[in-house]
Amino acid sequence: MPTKKIATPENPSGIEVELTAEEVAQVNTDAEASRLAKEARDAEDAQLATDKVNAKAKLIAGEALTQAEADTIVI
Repeated sequence: MPTKKIATPENPSGIEVELTAEEVAQVNTDAEASRLAKEARDAEDAQLATDKVNAKAKLIAGEALTQAEADTIVI
């Protein structure tokens, strides 16, 4: 079972105690939420890169841009 270290004035170097079932569940929930948030950021970054490439190609070809592509252009 996972443990955590608790430091107190009596034990400044800390003592290790096992996590409760609720704490383990919370750790797992937080890890999953973090993983999903990272995946969302990565997907958003990939979409932005794709929009930039498409915007440049469309500008060179004289085609109309989508709003997302137009938002990537910095003047």
